[in-house]
Amino acid sequence: MKLHSTAQTDLLLVFQNHGGHRENTKLRKALENMDLSPFVPREGTATIVMTKTYLEKLRAAGAPADSVIPMKFHNTLTAHLLHMFDIFGGYTTEAKMKEAIKNLDVTVYQQKTTGLHVLVLTDDYVKMLDGSASL
Repeated sequence: MKLHSTAQTDLLLVFQNHGGHRENTKLRKALENMDLSPFVPREGTATIVMTKTYLEKLRAAGAPADSVIPMKFHNTLTAHLLHMFDIFGGYTTEAKMKEAIKNLDVTVYQQKTTGLHVLVLTDDYVKMLDGSASL
């Protein structure tokens, strides 16, 4: 699944506002605190949206919100995002960073040990299913 355009913008803002500090500790913490959820429109493709925004829209429409599952980035995805920031962050137009965020492909994964749903890179998930990597 791809990030919805609004989630892409929010992620870029997190990079801009929290990145560039020593060892990116503020950026790491901000990424770890993000809540995201899958959104499946009546017609179209499922995407990942910011949970808070999704819940606000559901409440405004009078729709039930009990099926919304807030998720975090898996630590491997957080590490990947930090690496992306190291490579693409800091440029004036942020064009490379925007493109990298746009191309992110994530999968919902339920951790066996905690039962929590987290977002992982789809490539990592496929490797785990093939047995060539673990999450």
